[in-house]
Amino acid sequence: MDKCAGRVAREFGVCLERHVATVLTPEIMASADVIFVLDILNEARFWSRFPQARGKLFLLGAFAPKALPYDEISDPYEGSEQAVRDCFRNLETCFAEAVSEIRDLMPPNGNS
Repeated sequence: MDKCAGRVAREFGVCLERHVATVLTPEIMASADVIFVLDILNEARFWSRFPQARGKLFLLGAFAPKALPYDEISDPYEGSEQAVRDCFRNLETCFAEAVSEIRDLMPPNGNS
């Protein structure tokens, strides 16, 4: 893990010490209700592997209150501490908006 990302994550109340990347398998994809990607390259890779998953995949940046270029959130890997901080803010904002929109789609009793 990028040490800078670990430091900045702690500022946001997130611990990345046990974080490991996970390869998306057909089983994980099938069990997921929604999958978010940060950029168009990963979106294209997803569609090439899982064309049957229409309706599950979203660019997270599409939920940004202020438009992001191509709805992408840049990966700050090995970037400056400020770039990592800006990315965390984008992630936090976009996830909050995505959760809000998903809640708005749910029936009042919370059951689907």
